[in-house]
Amino acid sequence: NNTSIQTNTLSGGNPDLSPETGNTTTAGVIWQPTFTSWIEGLQVALDWYDIKIEDRVDRLLAQRIVDECEANGIMCDRIQRDAATGQLLNVFQNFQNLSSAAVSGTDLEVSWQTEPNFFDSQSESFSLRWLGARLKELSTTAFGGSPLDTVGALGTPEYTHVMTLGYNVGPYSVQMQNRFIDSTLRDIKWVEGVDVDDNTVASMSWWNAKLGYSGELNNGTAWNVNLNIQNV
Repeated sequence: NNTSIQTNTLSGGNPDLSPETGNTTTAGVIWQPTFTSWIEGLQVALDWYDIKIEDRVDRLLAQRIVDECEANGIMCDRIQRDAATGQLLNVFQNFQNLSSAAVSGTDLEVSWQTEPNFFDSQSESFSLRWLGARLKELSTTAFGGSPLDTVGALGTPEYTHVMTLGYNVGPYSVQMQNRFIDSTLRDIKWVEGVDVDDNTVASMSWWNAKLGYSGELNNGTAWNVNLNIQNV
């Protein structure tokens, strides 16, 4: 009735919470070929995962709770009114089992280790490791809402990879690492031309380098020194 009143909102824990439940499905395969000598040391691993979480612990603010009670007749037990006047006294906005989430994707790893023979008098080793990840879904569904998939948004690119090359000869070592992050959107909910002129963030690829030298003192103590260069 256009009257200003003081209403309390109470936040905090909830002893009636039930555990969040999750269903995780994974599958993988590893291939280690041995049909020729030069390919020995190669390993390829492919993994797929699908995770769904229900009854996630979340919290609605007081206005949303009052709206849900008024429009849909739910959550009214979280509202206390004055028995005589009907005025709103307290709204309990503590945590509840409200939302759900899902994540799925694939990971592919290729690694290879071998011992080349460029220098007859020195021990040598060469290693390669490439790890790529494709994120298919990363969604959350708030109470009463629709799923929001953030794959392709800033911070959750669809594709990333890391590739590391290493070569050791005697006391010397060199390592090169490449990192790649796919292009993304600044905000998955923005519309270009309405919310922002350009909603894209370009992909990034860069190399890091590491040079090393190791030795041993007369008393048997091992030592090493490294030079790291970021973003070569």
